[in-house]
Amino acid sequence: MPTSPPVISVMLIVPDARAAIEWYRTALGATELWDLGGVAGLEIGGAPFFLYEADPTNPAEAAPGRAGVTSTRVEVFVDDPHGFIERAVSAGAGAGAPIEEPGRS
Repeated sequence: MPTSPPVISVMLIVPDARAAIEWYRTALGATELWDLGGVAGLEIGGAPFFLYEADPTNPAEAAPGRAGVTSTRVEVFVDDPHGFIERAVSAGAGAGAPIEEPGRS
């Protein structure tokens, strides 16, 4: 039996890993943990996530643009959500759903 708790990771399939790394750094303030060329680990505020460059010859690895759908939703919890969204939108992100604050409706 394993003695440590399970770990969940999120890996985003992207068409260009290098460009995605740069975008997540600029738009969301991500820190690069490692880069193996086509597969990279990043983190935002201590929350790790991974980028994987799709293999165009493997239909099971279609990036969202090629698949024609959004396949992942990324949520980030920060103290200044308005500033965070503003920075991401200036880097080319869509604003998405409105900001939700706990305890407010």
